[in-house]
Amino acid sequence: MKNHLKTMEKAESHSPIIIVTGMHRSGTSLTASLLQRLGVNIGKRLVGANYGNVKGHFENVDFVEFHKGVLHDHNIDELGCTFQSNIYLNSQQIEQAESLIQNNQYSQHPWGWKDPRTTLFLNFWQEMLPPAHFIFVYRSPWEVVDSLYRRSTDLTLIKSPELAVKMWMYYNKKVLDFYQENHKQSLLVNVYKVGTKPQEFIQAINTKFNLDLPTPPEDNFDPTLLVDNILATPRPQLIKQCFPDSSDLFTTRSIS
Repeated sequence: MKNHLKTMEKAESHSPIIIVTGMHRSGTSLTASLLQRLGVNIGKRLVGANYGNVKGHFENVDFVEFHKGVLHDHNIDELGCTFQSNIYLNSQQIEQAESLIQNNQYSQHPWGWKDPRTTLFLNFWQEMLPPAHFIFVYRSPWEVVDSLYRRSTDLTLIKSPELAVKMWMYYNKKVLDFYQENHKQSLLVNVYKVGTKPQEFIQAINTKFNLDLPTPPEDNFDPTLLVDNILATPRPQLIKQCFPDSSDLFTTRSIS
């Protein structure tokens, strides 16, 4: 990646960079929407609302399409359902990433993006943007799996239902490994803290990353958007029994 040094130096001279990611259906959209309301520029062109995200995805189209393109070149579906440890990027894709940074960075406001697929490229983006701050949002495996199947838009998961739990485990393991190795530039947060205690969440960001984001509004969270009916069913226990490692990983994240 020798050609990206100028991009790194240029980014370092600009405003703070905040990257929001985590497993799909974990609350990254809620988190990005809050940051946008507080002045973080998360993109000029955002993915629109749909059945799965009625308030919008708050995803920067440029970075989403970039990630999808790299995944496609590796014969991985656009959701990012993969267990491939390293996804190689060629020189052309690295140059494309440099252009994305140059076109999206802001000199007067914090900027960044949100895309769950970023989880598959954490080391790449850290090398491209050493000063970046990473916010990792997590949610229980049973709630994420339930949300994925209620959305019913991901053909890979519809064909192989067990992949949803395995995908949750893979994404969250990658996040936890990165977080433990890069603790100073990473924040790990449960989606319900973002929703129900936004003041504490923003204070944690300001304290850890030495930022000055304003106090969030009180009407940040619409609890109906996080359906947790599954908690009153036997399904969480079923997932714990069939995939005990997922429960252990969730517990580890909760106490990190």
